[in-house]
Amino acid sequence: MVLNEKAETHTLFILGRSGVGKTYQITKILKEKFGIEKLSKMKMGGHKTPLDYYCAIYDNSDGIFYWNDLNKSFFLTSTGISLLKQSTDTQKDRKVDYGSTTGKMGNRLPYCIFKGKQIFDMNTMPRSEEFQSIISRSPPIKFNPTNKEIIIMGYEIVKDN
Repeated sequence: MVLNEKAETHTLFILGRSGVGKTYQITKILKEKFGIEKLSKMKMGGHKTPLDYYCAIYDNSDGIFYWNDLNKSFFLTSTGISLLKQSTDTQKDRKVDYGSTTGKMGNRLPYCIFKGKQIFDMNTMPRSEEFQSIISRSPPIKFNPTNKEIIIMGYEIVKDN
């Protein structure tokens, strides 16, 4: 949905319990489409502050981002939620504002026009009211493979490595 050039979808939330192969499947698809070098530049995760997030989308405003297991605190801060609301808006060109006086902004302007696409790989959804407005724009896809499908993915992983 997100990778199709003609599709209007630019944000995708994939939700599923830990250890069922979400990361493996998403990475496999992205690697096939873009190659391992480009994948390493688009895959981000772990601890990201709202400033990290803003700088990433500012520096590659028409890129594709794969946000894998972002820290939960990002989704609970008012700044993080504000940035997500702006970057997941339903418009093709989304204005994202981040007003800050920190020197960590470098030469970046306090806003950018974000035309990129995003995939969020998450184990659980934040239960805040604010976050509900974000996922209403792109309802999450639940990744819930059967035990047989998990075994098949495990076999693929072993075979590939």
